[in-house]
Amino acid sequence: MCIQHTAQLADSFLQTPVLATSFLFLFGRARPRTRFTAFHQSQRRRATRAGRHRGWPVEFHPEQRSLFSLFQHFPPARFAQSKKAKVKPHIINRKAITQEDNPKMSFTLYPLRKSRLQRSELAVPGSNPTMIEKALTSAADYVFLDCEDAVAPPDKEQARKNIIQALNDLDWRGAGKTVSVRINGLDTHYCYRDVVDIVEQAGSKLDTILIPKVGVPADVYAIESFVSQIEEAKGLTNKIGTEALIETPLGMANVEAIAAAPSRLEAMHFGVADYAAFNKARTVVIGGLNPDYPGDQWHFALSRMTVACRAYGLRPIDGPFGDFSDPAGYTAGAKRAAALGIEGKWAIHPSQIELANEVFSPTAQEVSRAERIIEALKEAEAQGKGAASLDGKMIDAASEKMARNLIATAAAIKASAAARS
Repeated sequence: MCIQHTAQLADSFLQTPVLATSFLFLFGRARPRTRFTAFHQSQRRRATRAGRHRGWPVEFHPEQRSLFSLFQHFPPARFAQSKKAKVKPHIINRKAITQEDNPKMSFTLYPLRKSRLQRSELAVPGSNPTMIEKALTSAADYVFLDCEDAVAPPDKEQARKNIIQALNDLDWRGAGKTVSVRINGLDTHYCYRDVVDIVEQAGSKLDTILIPKVGVPADVYAIESFVSQIEEAKGLTNKIGTEALIETPLGMANVEAIAAAPSRLEAMHFGVADYAAFNKARTVVIGGLNPDYPGDQWHFALSRMTVACRAYGLRPIDGPFGDFSDPAGYTAGAKRAAALGIEGKWAIHPSQIELANEVFSPTAQEVSRAERIIEALKEAEAQGKGAASLDGKMIDAASEKMARNLIATAAAIKASAAARS
């Protein structure tokens, strides 16, 4: 095998450590049968020194260096941990992460990028100032002012002006609200003006931007490049977050890549209406179930998005349920989402706000049991035990993690209620 083909094969193997390691041992000492110029010999000596410096006493040609890029993050000590040594997870700093910073090992953890209470998210058309004012006093945790689907094309410009005025004139944070704006999609000529006008004129009052129809990581990057420039130009001190609306087959196919890419992303939302339309799915109502499907036809999409979010420190949020005259259907959908680990759901009508808040809030009994779990595990730890029993059921470290998540949610709800009063 010629050395050029070796190098090309190596690049394709780098994503699989086991295969790459095997490849190294097979071809790591390969010698090309070609004559080297003085330049080649110099480069080879330099590469050899670099390999030895990293603890790998193997000589290799410069074109084989791609084999060793895998081991830049895996020095021999990592593979020879003492049995007594306690290996700590590698926690990624999202603010400065690059491809070189990510060791891609199983004990890598991505902490939650931003914690926000998002049980209910009220969608409000920017073209309706009256509805915007009512949203301020609603019980919704989150409000997104819409420039996109809820606004007809002739009203886009006025809706943008209404949103800028509402952000500047209304005290959203004082009312305990997180306020977001859903801009128009990158495939429209409204998008750039949404970002420029709203961030320039009201960016200091804006918490996040909801980006519709995100299909690839570059879609998020495109919006954030504008936001970063405007923040610097205007001297904004608050960093505006972004949220991705996953509502196309392309977006779902790339959901892990979108979540993993370095960005301002805080959350992902499942846009069931457009997702169904793009997939040509047969639906009865937006977000509802087709009786011909044996189960929940949205389960796969919701679960995949949720796993991607939890893997990379994002909040997963469920989208709309179209029939606001069917509270039972909305509640059932919200409960299915909550069972998967989703944190909240859209409300397209004020009547859906309390339904979402109830489903995604822990009950007093659940909070009490969570506190008891933590206490029981503390007692077990004092006795040198790794697990314990509570109410006839085994609890362990995973139980403690779930309990602490629940208690944190309860505390956030209490703080939000205090802000509203």
